[in-house]
Amino acid sequence: MTPVAPNGRDPLVKLVAPGRRAAFMKLVAPSRRALRFVSGLVLFAYLTGHLVNHALGLISLSAAEYGLEIASAVWQGPVGTFLLYGSALVHMGLALHAVYERRTLRMPFRDLLRIVLGLNLPVLLIAHAAGTRLAMEFYGYHPFYTDVVRDLWTAGSQGKQFALLAPGWIHGCLGLHAAFGQRKWWRAALPVLFGIFIVLPILSALGFVDMHREIVRFNPPGNNGAGFPRENVVAIAAWRDRAVNIYLGLVAFAFIARGVRWLYERRRDAVVDMTFPARMIRAPRGWSVLEASRANNLGHPSACGGRARCSTCRVRVTEGLENCPPATGDEAATLKRISAAGDVRLACQLRPTGPVSVSPLLGANGALLATATREEPYAVLVVDLLEREALARALLPQDLQWLLSGLYRAVEDAVRQGGGTVLHVGQDQACAVFPAIRNSARACARALEAARTLEKQILKIAVDVNTNWKASMRATIALHLGPVLIDPGQLNAPGSKIAVAVGPAIDDINRMRARLAELCGGTLVSDALLTTAGEEPENFGEAIEAGRVRARLLATHVPQFARL
Repeated sequence: MTPVAPNGRDPLVKLVAPGRRAAFMKLVAPSRRALRFVSGLVLFAYLTGHLVNHALGLISLSAAEYGLEIASAVWQGPVGTFLLYGSALVHMGLALHAVYERRTLRMPFRDLLRIVLGLNLPVLLIAHAAGTRLAMEFYGYHPFYTDVVRDLWTAGSQGKQFALLAPGWIHGCLGLHAAFGQRKWWRAALPVLFGIFIVLPILSALGFVDMHREIVRFNPPGNNGAGFPRENVVAIAAWRDRAVNIYLGLVAFAFIARGVRWLYERRRDAVVDMTFPARMIRAPRGWSVLEASRANNLGHPSACGGRARCSTCRVRVTEGLENCPPATGDEAATLKRISAAGDVRLACQLRPTGPVSVSPLLGANGALLATATREEPYAVLVVDLLEREALARALLPQDLQWLLSGLYRAVEDAVRQGGGTVLHVGQDQACAVFPAIRNSARACARALEAARTLEKQILKIAVDVNTNWKASMRATIALHLGPVLIDPGQLNAPGSKIAVAVGPAIDDINRMRARLAELCGGTLVSDALLTTAGEEPENFGEAIEAGRVRARLLATHVPQFARL
């Protein structure tokens, strides 16, 4: 029997320092996400080596032969063999399990493409295992690179070779982007990485063609199939076909099992009511919140494809928290990493057992709205359209709609370019925030740049309104920095974009807006925001007192005729 400590704890666990216990458990019992990631990384490294080996053909056939020797030493040794084929089996098994576990096949095209290409990857591995390792282990055939290229061209299989490599390469690239797409270093390096993802397969194809030309021109020596009887070739092909058929049978079984489970759940009539801000959804028990949301076209974001890695699908459980199983494994680790509140869960992992009400914390475009239930610093930008009633009397409804659409589209474009989020768009107001939690100087500078962009757009629209309708349009822009508490409301409601923002900064900016209304237009920026952005407030216009806020009137951006 395993000895037990007097306190009832496993002595092996006791030996592990508390700070290292989580890492120890991950090592001895890795999660499915970790297994999927590590096995996929091994397969991607193997595939990358293949492409690089082909690309070496652009140098010479000898360079490609040397590359093959290195690859063989890595992958044909005991460790390499275990890693390669073990990773292939684990990755394939997890992929089939993911297909079975998925309640709905409605998903973004990127995720669908990754799944389809991933299901094609084992066909490549089976063909490679049959043509190389099986021939080597059972029949003692060790081909040179010359033989490989010559055989593929002779059999007319060169196109098939790259057709098999392409799905695996694209699947791997999409998988890496799903795993690291939210990391700053990945986004910074993405232009370079994208170039590599595109260029390497092209170089590989050119190298393969160049090697064939060298073989035709100089006819370098090789085995030329010597000592490899025809019956062995037939036996290998038969083994390959059987393995492919078995794999295709497993894929079919996974989809059939999904269908059987769907019929069982429907017959049992076990459903769960999930209330979103837009509407209430009745989903079968066992569905995740993300699956229910996507099945009903609510536009729920999920950058990682529902693997508990990115946290973009997170929701706040407003009612029915007792019907939510506790977060474990990958979900718990991700929530801990983002310091999520106790009522925040990942929609891709949350499978409620009873009625719940949830509110997504990210918009359909992935813009951040809230991460916690405490005040945090934001640069706040508010645009107000003054005297909308007068404009409504001067313009036809269609013309007024055009004006408002153009104005608020300009707001959304300027805010989005600056990395901000539009919280609210109404008939005569738009409110946006720029998170200043990590880098307040950059947030303030981007908010200030967005305001300058809007000044130009507002002036252009005002001129158009006066030219076409002889009417006056006045608008104001207020900018301030301070603590804000954001509570997402009817975020996904059709035709609306609403979020409740409260806090000292909102109170201050409301006083600034009232002062701007008295001035009949302009841009008012608080000294706090200017100073944080690295600017000298004295260099920016007239000093204005708005309650307890000292601000600067940067511009009026209202043409003279519009002030009459």
